Amino acid sequence: MLFRSDTAGRVARLAEYRGKWTLVVLWGTWCGSCREEMAAVDRLFRDCQASGRPSAVLPIATPPDTAERVAAFRTSRQLAFRAFIGGDDVIAALHAPVVPHKLILTPDGKAFPLTADWEREARYWLLTREGTAHAAAIPPDGRWTIKAAPFDTIALITGIARCG
Repeated sequence: MLFRSDTAGRVARLAEYRGKWTLVVLWGTWCGSCREEMAAVDRLFRDCQASGRPSAVLPIATPPDTAERVAAFRTSRQLAFRAFIGGDDVIAALHAPVVPHKLILTPDGKAFPLTADWEREARYWLLTREGTAHAAAIPPDGRWTIKAAPFDTIALITGIARCG
């Protein structure tokens, strides 16, 4: 999957994050709860950087955000994370019913959504967890299909996982 670019115009691909525990955050500067959460996202980003572990934070701003609007927001809040700009195609590919939306991408290319206590869960997966999680494989074509593990309460609570 190709993200259009980060706020500096550099293009990135999801494949660049393989081998890392990655928090994917779909957000927008136009979203009140998103704006409130960005300080926590930034703390988590900084903690991942300091940990030396193979982990990453991938914030993707959603329409109608622009690179200029996101860059200004990051500057005004002194946020250190690299922010990407995604379109409706990214929202659809990640099966995101609402924004903000957060999920964990495992090192082996599986994904699962986080619950309302996303920061605690993300800290666990990014900073302490070893191994892999039972989630959904991301095929080489980059199309995501999130599947629920048996009795996967994370997927059941969020209501976005598809069994199959």
